[in-house]
Amino acid sequence: MTSSPTDRRFAYGLRIECQFPLPDLPASSFDGAPDVRIELGQSISRDEALSLATSEDALHNVLQFSENHSRVLFTQVGRFSVSGGEHVLIEPLEGTSASSWRLPLLGSILALLLEARGLFALHAGAVEMKDSSGAPIAITFAGDKGQGKSTLGAALSLAGFPLFCDDVLALQTGTSPRESPLALVGFGGMKLVPDAVRALLNQSPDDLPPVAPELVREHGFDKRHFLAPLAHEPRPLRHVFLLASHDEPNREAVELRALSPQESLALLLPHSFAARWGDLYLKDARRAVHFRACAQIASNCRVWELSRRRDLSLLPQTIELLAQTAASS
Repeated sequence: MTSSPTDRRFAYGLRIECQFPLPDLPASSFDGAPDVRIELGQSISRDEALSLATSEDALHNVLQFSENHSRVLFTQVGRFSVSGGEHVLIEPLEGTSASSWRLPLLGSILALLLEARGLFALHAGAVEMKDSSGAPIAITFAGDKGQGKSTLGAALSLAGFPLFCDDVLALQTGTSPRESPLALVGFGGMKLVPDAVRALLNQSPDDLPPVAPELVREHGFDKRHFLAPLAHEPRPLRHVFLLASHDEPNREAVELRALSPQESLALLLPHSFAARWGDLYLKDARRAVHFRACAQIASNCRVWELSRRRDLSLLPQTIELLAQTAASS
């Protein structure tokens, strides 16, 4: 399956050319060669995908990680290859379409590509706020699945805080361990659960397009596409909020706890995309680079545990607390 390039986009400071539409990313009309090419290869059959899988029940299967090349199989979508931080080849599963390919492409695969270009990819959302002097800064929020990261990001966006990303935060960590990481501007496409659409937008989920219609039908993946306004330029990262939840009646509904640099480092490490791939990816020099990047974040940013009851009505209180915390730095 091949075709001529049809879509030009810009994100993370990169000119991106793709052979199918990427509506989540800002459109671009750049001239000359792109920084990243995303191409379609031959499709693979479901039998071939099953024969390649390294685990029967895994959502994704690592096929290869080397210094300049990564290959990953998503058993419901297709096989993705990343080369040199400049090229992505997608071999889609027969019967799938771009709405399904975009899901891993703009998540784990994008993170692999950014890391191949020397950036650090954190599995987190991020928005722009102001510090005590009124200077724009970046804050980020990370959490395990189900902690409401995208819902919080959308609520912050609707409250007037421009988005850096919903899922893949690219950080330029620099060479000095005392230098604050720089958050790069990604893209505004967000994935919201139906309850969040109702609570935040006062709309029916049916009013927004599904992220991946095929996966809704076949696997119950029901998230809706929301496009948020983007920040205009990279900003220094100053605060990291690690999301948690509680249902204890004797605790405050929304609590903020400052973490020590040592505790911050231990809790940050699992939220990098690199950690999701485990020892297959994090080995040799790459492990040391990954550790130094996390240590730089823990040393130069205020890291907090933000624990909340699971109640969407608490979002305004949560947003006010985040803005006050940013403004106090």
